[in-house]
Amino acid sequence: MNIIYDFGGEFMSTKIISKEEVFSSFTKRNEDTHKYDFGRALLIVGSEYMTGAAVFAAKGCISSGIGLCEVLTPAASHRIIASHVCEPIYTVINKNDLRNQYQKIKKSIKKADVIVIGCGCGANEYTDFLLNAVLENSKVPVIIDADGINCLARNIDLLKQKNCEVILTPHSGEMSRLTHLSSEYINCNREKVAVEFSKTYGVTVVLKGHNTVISYADDVYVNPTGNSGMATGGSGDLLCGIMAARIAHCYSLKDAINSSVYIHGMCGDISAKRYSMISTTPSTMLECLPEIYLSIESAL
Repeated sequence: MNIIYDFGGEFMSTKIISKEEVFSSFTKRNEDTHKYDFGRALLIVGSEYMTGAAVFAAKGCISSGIGLCEVLTPAASHRIIASHVCEPIYTVINKNDLRNQYQKIKKSIKKADVIVIGCGCGANEYTDFLLNAVLENSKVPVIIDADGINCLARNIDLLKQKNCEVILTPHSGEMSRLTHLSSEYINCNREKVAVEFSKTYGVTVVLKGHNTVISYADDVYVNPTGNSGMATGGSGDLLCGIMAARIAHCYSLKDAINSSVYIHGMCGDISAKRYSMISTTPSTMLECLPEIYLSIESAL
């Protein structure tokens, strides 16, 4: 199903993501494989007071089949995160000595097939420094979320130095900070705002909310899955983890992003049916993720 929108005289077809498209973006795993066949994700996530964001991003990535997950996080949050998720490798950063650790950070960036930055990092000089390092050095897709977006909003010209695909995953409040438009205006003009920002800065915009809008500048999609029970802290972090793994697996960036958003919404829908929308949390959504992948594997 396509909906035609007029963007200032330029007409664009907005497509609805379908279950068939999402399922067809998966391929059956070969028998003879190893972890590096399924990608390496670098998650620059977490801080002393926001460890949950890092946990949900890491668990979403691991549960979505990433071959190797590296979590880069400050020393103050490392032990807490590691106590909840043991599968990643950890790179621990001293926030008070960033410049002397630049080469260590750069090494992690160079090894990655996909990077997530921002989940629970805090909108501060630490995140500013890391965002600069990522956009200067990455040649692979970078997902910028949460405090990564808030830091970017203070210095939007950082996007001019990128040498990689950039995916932004804002909610309407974060989009307001990026564009200086009101949240009310954005909520009434979601496709228009996403497309204009995507075209202006050469990035992919995943504007989260009811019927999440995904703009690739030359193409726009709307996601039909999900519900208001997903409007809870940690839900977006889970999406970033899922998306990182899918980007590492897919030949097509559009297939990876579209399938991630659709599957994330499916997690919310299954959780709402099983536990209610009121009781839906990132933890209950995460519980539903293997069930979705099992149904996809069964259809291959």
